[in-house]
Amino acid sequence: MNSYTCKSCGYETDEQCRFCPKCGSRMTRFIYCRNCGKQIEDSNAFCPFCGTRTSSGTSCPPEGSGTGSYSSQYGQTSPFTGRMPDKTATGLLAIFLGGLGIQYFYLGKVTGGIISIVLSLCTCGIWTIITFIQGILMLTMSDEDFRDKFVTTTKDFPLF
Repeated sequence: MNSYTCKSCGYETDEQCRFCPKCGSRMTRFIYCRNCGKQIEDSNAFCPFCGTRTSSGTSCPPEGSGTGSYSSQYGQTSPFTGRMPDKTATGLLAIFLGGLGIQYFYLGKVTGGIISIVLSLCTCGIWTIITFIQGILMLTMSDEDFRDKFVTTTKDFPLF
């Protein structure tokens, strides 16, 4: 059974409502992840707990997303694992191999990886210091901030 919950007032119902009958805000549908079993929002393309792609991630794109597929605009899978990129792995790649742009390739942002290689060559390695700082920031930020700034962004070259 699926439940719908209002994020504004917390009103819960089993009825399929788009807007809360109590306060008028948009209702959120919750489903259970097929991999870890935790309750997640239906609009998530990936489970925030285990990183598994949800089956319903394309069915309910965020408001104002325009046209296009949900996964191409709001989430990417790692070309290596087929899952959402891990914050710790990405941060460590930025610290140790950032000058080569490996963290961008891991995030699926090939253009960013190529730009990083060119910057590293043009700055005689000074770019490596910036990617070192970027890696530390990646490791210290919250999972939500990491997803927003590096994974689900439409930017090809997210820096900080």
